[in-house]
Amino acid sequence: FIKNQLIFLHLLRTSQGFGTDKCSLRNEGNNMLFVCDMGYSPANQQSTVTCTKNGWSPLKLPDLKLLIDFGEIVSTEKAKYLENDRVQYRCNPSYVLEGPEWIQCKGQEWTPHPPKCLGQSCGDPPRIENGDIVPLSEQQYRSGSSVEFRCQKYYAMEGQNRSFCNNGAWTKLPVCLGKQK
Repeated sequence: FIKNQLIFLHLLRTSQGFGTDKCSLRNEGNNMLFVCDMGYSPANQQSTVTCTKNGWSPLKLPDLKLLIDFGEIVSTEKAKYLENDRVQYRCNPSYVLEGPEWIQCKGQEWTPHPPKCLGQSCGDPPRIENGDIVPLSEQQYRSGSSVEFRCQKYYAMEGQNRSFCNNGAWTKLPVCLGKQK
């Protein structure tokens, strides 16, 4: 849901309409079809909107403050939230929720703030034979962080000198090969 709505919102923001078609009095009655990414469907189960004198209709967009990257709202979504309404979140596979699973509407604000979905952290980087990690200083390696390898004297590196934490797993490691004399 979130992803297709973001595409929908992006089209609205970039062209004040959909694609090159703007909703104006001269276009009243025209329909616009939008397509969701594979695996997603429109929130209101409609993939067309109609140009009316009041703009595109129906136009149910989520509260932008509720949207999170790499995650979705699990509870029933509403076009309008009322005082004390609650929203529940879930992260996409291989992402970890940082923050509350539930938030609540209080005084026209969401409390606490919506969570974030972070890629899984990696454990300590693997050691390589005849090589060292420079520097080895992190307590925790978040997704996207990297370490650099250096081969010991008399050894040459084969492969990239960096390995990256990618959602809980380290990318391919280099190998330190003995130099021929």
